[in-house]
Amino acid sequence: MKKWNKQKDKTARFSDLADPIQRAIRFAYKLERKNIDKDINWTGYDIGEDDKATCSSPNEKFTAECLAYALEDQDMDALQEIITVAIQIGIEQGRRIHRKQVNSHLSGAKLGIDILQEHIKSIKDE
Repeated sequence: MKKWNKQKDKTARFSDLADPIQRAIRFAYKLERKNIDKDINWTGYDIGEDDKATCSSPNEKFTAECLAYALEDQDMDALQEIITVAIQIGIEQGRRIHRKQVNSHLSGAKLGIDILQEHIKSIKDE
């Protein structure tokens, strides 16, 4: 099992996240791609804006044409593409949780500053 870097803000390479998941699924299940010439209808969330800077959204990535290209050009089959999207969505959810926590802390700090400013103002007015 891989160990996370001791630096808590150091991220793992994407392939280090996705590849073990794919290997475990392929080991545990007999998978066969069906509907090869059809688009995969994606009804889930889109990937985050940060990931869209370098990656296609699922609606584009899961077209029959893009899946065929990924397999031929990059040797990435539909399962790998699906796992990639799943991890990207998990990362976006993590970003949103982090932003919520940061915004909560900032709101608390702003409230404290506002109270302190009112207190200072009342002292000056005395």
